[in-house]
Amino acid sequence: MLKKLRVKFILMMMSFTILLLGSIFGLIYHFTAADLAQSSFEMMQAVALRPSRPELPGSAPDSVRLPLFTLEVSKTLAITAAGSGLYDLSDEDFLRELVLAAQADGKNDGLLSSYHLRFFRAVTPDGEKYVFADTSAEQATLKSLIRTSVLIGLGSLAVFFALSVLLARWAVRPVEEAFFFIISMIQVGKFY
Repeated sequence: MLKKLRVKFILMMMSFTILLLGSIFGLIYHFTAADLAQSSFEMMQAVALRPSRPELPGSAPDSVRLPLFTLEVSKTLAITAAGSGLYDLSDEDFLRELVLAAQADGKNDGLLSSYHLRFFRAVTPDGEKYVFADTSAEQATLKSLIRTSVLIGLGSLAVFFALSVLLARWAVRPVEEAFFFIISMIQVGKFY
């Protein structure tokens, strides 16, 4: 009976701990992902709303910290590509495919998960300007956060399990003493 009481106490403490740690790590993940996405959108919006000007080949503007590229689609549907040297922007069919994928969403910004790109669309006097940013670093950051959270969570659960075992012994001790006191009194014949 006392062993069952200890086990119930440990299970209750561990359930509470798992729920608490899961909530904390879930909120950290949610807010980190939202912050990364917001920073990316703000950077793409700044690039999209900046007037077009010629850049040196292979160089990105000073204020840009993301690997990104822009596609300007004229009213005659001609595509002009610009960006850092990280992307091969010579395949016009692929660039047209990206523009169509961004237009299919029907929104001015979004995520093209099959391409690992986030996009922002701005209407310009000459047509439309699309800014595409790579999400690989963002995804790697979130995977690293998950891995770190799992390691910290497992270590925390081990510590909380050891504490729960000690607390269960301490919490059940008065019940155990009372139980043995009553048993000894019954054996002596003072309780009926």
